[in-house]
Amino acid sequence: MPPFFIVGSGRSGTTLLRSLLAAHSRIAVTPETHFMKRADREGARSREAPEDFDTFWRDLVAWSRFREIDVDPAQVLARIKAQGRRDFRTVFAAMLEAYGETTGKPRVGEKTPGHYRYLDRIFAWFPDTRVLVLRRDPRDVVASHLNAPWVTDQMGPPQLCAPIVRRLRTYHVAERALLWRQANGEILADAESDPRLHVVIYEALVDRPEEELRRICAFLGESYEPDMLAPREDSTISTTDTIRVQWGDWAGTHRTRAAASVSAGSVGRWRERLSPDEVGLIESICGPAMARQGYRPEMPRSPRRFLGQALLHVGLAEDQVRQLIARGKAQLARG
Repeated sequence: MPPFFIVGSGRSGTTLLRSLLAAHSRIAVTPETHFMKRADREGARSREAPEDFDTFWRDLVAWSRFREIDVDPAQVLARIKAQGRRDFRTVFAAMLEAYGETTGKPRVGEKTPGHYRYLDRIFAWFPDTRVLVLRRDPRDVVASHLNAPWVTDQMGPPQLCAPIVRRLRTYHVAERALLWRQANGEILADAESDPRLHVVIYEALVDRPEEELRRICAFLGESYEPDMLAPREDSTISTTDTIRVQWGDWAGTHRTRAAASVSAGSVGRWRERLSPDEVGLIESICGPAMARQGYRPEMPRSPRRFLGQALLHVGLAEDQVRQLIARGKAQLARG
């Protein structure tokens, strides 16, 4: 059977859904592979296969994301050779198939939230696939990001080589709101009209989990199993957040919550975590898309929206300067 995919804006409930589906007797779901982004760096936008497969393969199996899925590289390589093709699609499929074989389950899903950016390629590679799209209130999404280490680390004590603008909380509020709008208001705006996509509303999933899981299983062509809602072993909820050792405590708590009984306790938590100005900034950026999806804006437009937009532009310029400096250093190192 073709693999299926779980996508959506980050912090929208993809880890929870992965843990619920992985508790099914027939379904395995990989940790985040980020394979599409990796393939892009190797030229997948312009060609079907790596220019130098041996180098690509060596770097891939050494990559922390590959190690996270915990499959035998030799087993994956054997599958690639058996296909007689060494293109990006064959490598990805072999990784997913090997993961399914390792878990002993016939159905394999892949969960990388940002793969929503690559749906055209996913459908080209796997024409019969199905995609689950998570959707969540952007205010809760942003509030959740602000407590995650990939944001808090940047807002920590100033470091000589750290980006300057990313030390500011307002920058991260605006950035995460913009990413939500791009995902839900642009790329996935019409997801309900595509029969290959099934939209999962986070708030409905945690409020009526059995009802929503029955719909999800029907979409995937599988039977619902009550054990999906039993507390899961958090060892089965491995996530790529463990790649950075310093994030270990956060990742452990994240896994434990995903493995616990489903609760709606996190719905609306943005009211406690965000200031009125921050809520207004998010709603200024996401307002029209929020309204179309049933999330009602509550604040007047915040004057911070101008500050947020300015910081985003400054942050982009700073990134470009840093990339130029990095490329210059690399060229000097090569002589």
